[in-house]
Amino acid sequence: MTTKLFSTLALAGILFTSCGNKKETTTETAPTEEKKDEAPAGDFAGSCTSDTKLTVAISDYKFGVKEKVKFDAPNFEVKKSTWMVINDSCAKLTLMNYTDEERAAGRTDKQADINVEFKTKKGKKLASGSYGYMDYESGMAAMVTINVLAGKVYFNGNDQGNVVITYFDKDHICGMFDLMVDQPASETVGSVKLNGTFKVENK
Repeated sequence: MTTKLFSTLALAGILFTSCGNKKETTTETAPTEEKKDEAPAGDFAGSCTSDTKLTVAISDYKFGVKEKVKFDAPNFEVKKSTWMVINDSCAKLTLMNYTDEERAAGRTDKQADINVEFKTKKGKKLASGSYGYMDYESGMAAMVTINVLAGKVYFNGNDQGNVVITYFDKDHICGMFDLMVDQPASETVGSVKLNGTFKVENK
């Protein structure tokens, strides 16, 4: 009985050591650093066929800003953009309707930045799909703000909408915004809308 128990424990020890060695080998041959920015199936050219076409509309918004915001851009022209995959669960996107030269000349009430932070939790990794506005419970969330001359604009309210990633890799992303809060009776929330498609390529 003792001999049998000893043999079983010895075999378990060998198997445990073997799994550990296998894990180390896998880590060495395929480090996380090389895998973290892997793209979903498909490619940029084939998946991102829609050009950037955005509409931004803000009115009667006064939450945390210097003065009530009114900003209307039915054809928000993206002149500068940045896309950064920070790790396998966090990435940041910025879309601006002005150039560095225009910004250096002085900020105007016609200029705006759309800032998006994509975050995944609960064991999920960045992937194509729908990211609900601050929907951290689902494990796939997008935090979106619009910076204007008066300050930072949020989508305050309920059921604000989502941001869809159609495709991404470390140098490209495309997708769609479908975000709206419309509470004109509120003294601070007002109406904030961001809709349309986007496509970004780091160069």
